[in-house]
Amino acid sequence: MSYFEKITMMDMETVDNFASRLSQMSSKSSTLGQAIEETRLVKKFLNSLPRDKYIQIVAALEQVLDLTVTGFEDIVGQIKAYEERINNSDIAQITLSLLPQIRSSLALKGRIPLSS
Repeated sequence: MSYFEKITMMDMETVDNFASRLSQMSSKSSTLGQAIEETRLVKKFLNSLPRDKYIQIVAALEQVLDLTVTGFEDIVGQIKAYEERINNSDIAQITLSLLPQIRSSLALKGRIPLSS
């Protein structure tokens, strides 16, 4: 089994970094005379994403797009947009959960009135 077949996205790695690693591998492989087809690169990318975080978007893309003609960069762009939305949603949830503590702290410091 080759390194290309074993590679997966690491837990703390961004989609952009993982896509870059795959792209670099593909370029090096082409330079050595062993081109990796774009379809294979797309499938490898989608199958190597952490399932718990990306299963919904991967399933949707597989159902809606013809992966035999969709380019690697297009798929990466779709996943990056999804990742950004997820990250923004996580930040919003954390911020909302901290609002009561922030309000209390500001009220104690006299920066906002205490609510009744």
